Amino acid sequence: MKLTRLTEIKSSSSGYDAKTKNVVSTYVLKSVYINPSYVIFMKSNSALEELSQRRDLVEGMNRDVPFTQVALSSPGMAPTMINVVGSPEQLVKKLKE
Repeated sequence: MKLTRLTEIKSSSSGYDAKTKNVVSTYVLKSVYINPSYVIFMKSNSALEELSQRRDLVEGMNRDVPFTQVALSSPGMAPTMINVVGSPEQLVKKLKE
């Protein structure tokens, strides 16, 4: 079995900002290894890209980085959704390597 390393961007809620009336989220990057044959679909994550344009999600990360939502099959369960760094086109190339 060949696994491919991708960089996942994960968010976690760090509280509620009463002034802006929004949940404050922090983001971290993590390595994730996936089996390419378990990928069901991929699509650009425009919401995350727009958020990244407005503020730094991860310190030092380029604000123009694309993000992709990836659906992974799980036998007998609903698909697992992850958000990764890179465009769908970049990920297709990486998954074929």
